Amino acid sequence: MKHFVFKFENVEDLHSQLESIEFSFENASAVLAQFYTSFVDNQFMLEVSSCLRKVIPIINVVGCTTIGEIINGDKLDSGSIISISVFVQARIYSFHQQSAINKELLSGELLGKSIKQRCGNDVKSIILLGTTLSLTSEDFIAGLLSEVEDVPIVGGGAGDHLKLVRTLVLHNEFISTSAFVAVAICGGGVSLKVENILGWQPFGKEMVVTKTDQNSILEIDNQNAAELYQHYIGRVENGLVEELVGFPLIIKQDQNYVAKVPIAFGDDCSIKFISNVDEGAKIRFGYGDINSILSNVNVAIEDLESFKPEAIYLFSCGCRRLFLQKEVKQELMPFESLAPTAGFFTLGEFSNAVSKTNVLNAELVVLAIREGNALQNNKINYLENRKLPERTAVLKRLMHFISTVTKELEQANYELREQANTDGLTGIMNRRCFDERLASEMSRCIRYERNAVLILMDIDHFKSVNDNYGHQIGDKVLQFVANLLRKLIRDTDVCARFGGEEFAILLTDTNLEDGINLAERIRNSIELKSIDSGTEFLPAVTSSFGVAELHESISIEAVVKLADDALYKAKSDGRNCVRQA
Repeated sequence: MKHFVFKFENVEDLHSQLESIEFSFENASAVLAQFYTSFVDNQFMLEVSSCLRKVIPIINVVGCTTIGEIINGDKLDSGSIISISVFVQARIYSFHQQSAINKELLSGELLGKSIKQRCGNDVKSIILLGTTLSLTSEDFIAGLLSEVEDVPIVGGGAGDHLKLVRTLVLHNEFISTSAFVAVAICGGGVSLKVENILGWQPFGKEMVVTKTDQNSILEIDNQNAAELYQHYIGRVENGLVEELVGFPLIIKQDQNYVAKVPIAFGDDCSIKFISNVDEGAKIRFGYGDINSILSNVNVAIEDLESFKPEAIYLFSCGCRRLFLQKEVKQELMPFESLAPTAGFFTLGEFSNAVSKTNVLNAELVVLAIREGNALQNNKINYLENRKLPERTAVLKRLMHFISTVTKELEQANYELREQANTDGLTGIMNRRCFDERLASEMSRCIRYERNAVLILMDIDHFKSVNDNYGHQIGDKVLQFVANLLRKLIRDTDVCARFGGEEFAILLTDTNLEDGINLAERIRNSIELKSIDSGTEFLPAVTSSFGVAELHESISIEAVVKLADDALYKAKSDGRNCVRQA
């Protein structure tokens, strides 16, 4: 495999450089050209594609407009680059798929069917370029993956240097402002490795996305999203995207952090993004941590050194270029020490290795590729002799300071939240926190037309326990009951000390019958276990229960009263029993 990378000024310059390549393409199994440019010009891009296909007839040409180009481990702020990969074993197939708003899922399925029909099950990886400014990429990729499951997808969204007006993707003689182009890399002799590098760290309190509309967040913690964002970050003049990219929102998905970079503020005080954010998502602000960025780059380089790539394709979020500025070379050049690099700064990166949404922000996605066995290359080890510029070295210490202070504040805030939300005696949720959870669950029941169950329970004759055994023994009884409740409910349910010897249990996604059955199981367990262990240090007790159902047509006050009335009935009926509203 050979990988040629060069920049050019115009079509004549490109033709001259192509003619100067001292290499025969006769024995090539496939040739792939990736063309990335800052110039949003249909005619220019089509002329470049035509020139490439005339000089190298077997070539597949794909490309797009960008937020900046990557070439030989460095950035190109405004220009055009060509990456030509010559394969001797792999087979390369290129595709394009026009799409439209609300048609992305179907369009993705169609592209997937085309790839599957032409390539079978021999696809090693797919390079995907798309107009993320005009189309919803998550839906398109979801449709694509429904047809080509378990295939690594990498790539990115076309840009226009953050003007956010018009972007283009190219495939041979096809060019569009509303489409995706794809390259399927096939064949048994090709090996690939994908790396994802973030480096943005979460800080500040955790918040909840409470209202969305497609790619926009309307409310965070039930407040206007844009106003809340600027409350913490400061006013953003004229909604300039350059001022927003340094502070993305960070979402934890599984064990990975995923960043969502704002691209604009809406007139309705919303925050607009390239990709979707789900209602209910827990988010925090993020900041670019140079220590983490460079550390993650080092880990990736060490991982790739043994792989011995022959070419490396880089798809980096445009916000990394804006954040790192001239020092962006510090994260790109190490990859050039392993193999020739090429790529571009994206308006959203594609990778199905990290996020269930498949569309990332603020990340650097790396595709390393080789044919045949790993061979020793003659590239120098850039990491060994790297000396950071003064600005980067100062920023590293600043970021270390911010990271340390943030962790200390987060730990202190966590401890304060635990104290504020926890009953000091029993260690379970207190009344104030439970009321908040009950209100939240009621909102969920109304929004999604789901049911939940509230159980109120009371330890029978608890005053006699205190009178006969003392308050210390009474405290042990309360702790015994609380521990038993924790063991008997699900992880999705919550229990709380509601007041004195009274406890409350909230069962999510549960009907009344199942709630009654659980209450009976708890009642029976308290009776049996306390009788079995009943001593002067932990006297036997029983308990009474009232059960009521939450649904969309009842208020919080009403459901609490129903459960309380049912509990009163259980006491009136002789205690140690369960009654329903």
